[in-house]
Amino acid sequence: MMTFRRRFAVIGVLVVLGFVALFGVNHFNISKVMVNGPIYQQLARDKDLIADILPPSQFIVQPYLVVCQMNGAKTPEALKDLNTELQDLEKQYRDGHAAWAQKLSLNALGNEGVVARELLQDSYRPAESFFQIIHGDWKAAIDRGDHATASAITMDQLNPLYEAHRSSILKAVAAAEAKVAQHEKDAREAVDQGRVMGIIVAAVVLGLVAIIGAVILKGVLQALAAVTNRMQSMAEADADLTVRLNIQSKDEVGILAGYIDQFVDKIASVLGGVKNATDSLGGTAVEMYATSKQQETTIHHFGASTTEIAAAVRQITVTGNELVNTMSEVEGVAKNSAGLAATSRTGLAEMKLVMQQLADQSASISEKLEQINSKTKDISGVVVTITKVADQTNLLSVNAALEAEKAGEHGRGFLVVAREIRRLADQTASATLDIEHTVKHMQSAVSTGVMEMDKFASQVTNSVNQVETVGQTLTNIIESVEVMKNQFGSVSQGMNSQNLGAKQIGEAMSNLSDNVKVTIQSLGEFTKAADQMRNSVSALNNEVVRFRL
Repeated sequence: MMTFRRRFAVIGVLVVLGFVALFGVNHFNISKVMVNGPIYQQLARDKDLIADILPPSQFIVQPYLVVCQMNGAKTPEALKDLNTELQDLEKQYRDGHAAWAQKLSLNALGNEGVVARELLQDSYRPAESFFQIIHGDWKAAIDRGDHATASAITMDQLNPLYEAHRSSILKAVAAAEAKVAQHEKDAREAVDQGRVMGIIVAAVVLGLVAIIGAVILKGVLQALAAVTNRMQSMAEADADLTVRLNIQSKDEVGILAGYIDQFVDKIASVLGGVKNATDSLGGTAVEMYATSKQQETTIHHFGASTTEIAAAVRQITVTGNELVNTMSEVEGVAKNSAGLAATSRTGLAEMKLVMQQLADQSASISEKLEQINSKTKDISGVVVTITKVADQTNLLSVNAALEAEKAGEHGRGFLVVAREIRRLADQTASATLDIEHTVKHMQSAVSTGVMEMDKFASQVTNSVNQVETVGQTLTNIIESVEVMKNQFGSVSQGMNSQNLGAKQIGEAMSNLSDNVKVTIQSLGEFTKAADQMRNSVSALNNEVVRFRL
């Protein structure tokens, strides 16, 4: 297991390695991003590539080329597209000039002042004149299609302005390159100085850490040695609990030593209390042992009594169960009788209702038969009327036949009709006679039916009265059976309660008997515990004596 000395040494080594790794990483990163480093060179290469491919907006080479293209353009569409491109390029030039006018100062010294003067003044004046001519004479020549005049203006006026602008731009570029080279030199010097300063600061910090660590380590090791010696003396036999560390430092070791002194004080106090407690527990253990023996004898006698009581209660429970079963059977018979009587009463009520409906229907049938009898009387009157009509028709047909014979040949057709009318009248008289006989038979049958229905209705009324009498009798029987059933239920409930009480007493006595057994076992254990307690107190006294309080 590593000591504190080795651990602090490992920490110091890790700190040194950490500083070295940090310095290496910083050096690696600075080398990557410093001026002329790999990342800087890639960025510069990409910017140079873009600068070589695309002309800058402050160099009017593109507007000059577009002007030359418009001088030789053949179609209006080409002129229109080139004119739009020329306007865009002019706008880019003016926007770029305004932006650089805010960034650069004409009052600056050195290369920066040269760049500002060449870019913002010397190159701007010919460019401004260039665009004025484009918007003036050259634009007018292009608009009227005079390409020869436009080409002449380009060569005589625009080309000198372009060359003057180009010369100023080249001077500005040379001054800017010189300024960039100076900035790169300053950046390299600053990085080198920062690297040297970082090494110096790292060395100073490492030295201070080593010195302060050695001083701290010495104090910590001395305090830990005192704590280790004290704990070693406490671990030996016949430990002295009166000695204290008394380390006054405020660091973690001093705090630990203070807690150890407080812990030793508490141990000494606890051991003193234990010694006093063991002196009193010795006599208490002897008294507990004698008391447990006496209680064990008393519990044995009580257990025998509870066993006899439990046997008597079990006998009472058996008898109570038999009585409960008997009362349950009697109560079941009473319930069945009550159910049958209730069913019979329900059947009689339904029978009474049916008989009452039958009586009502019999009365309704009698009324219908009376109505039929009345209608048959009306039919008889109609039949008499039809008979009279048939007789008159027959008489008229005879008279018509006589008149037809008197008419001779002219009345022959009417004679045939008269004969047919008489034949129909005879048939009507015969049918009417049959209807009259049938109606008389119907009247006789209806009268007989009315008499029979009256007799049946009377019998039904007598039956309804008899059913009411029987229903009243069954109601009285049911009420008596209900009273008996409730009484049997009360008796059965009382028997169940008594039986339940006997069972509860039996269970209580059984539990009491079990508790007595458990108590006897517990007293035996208590006696053993008291004996063990005397032995433990004696052994504890022997251990406490080893400490000097």
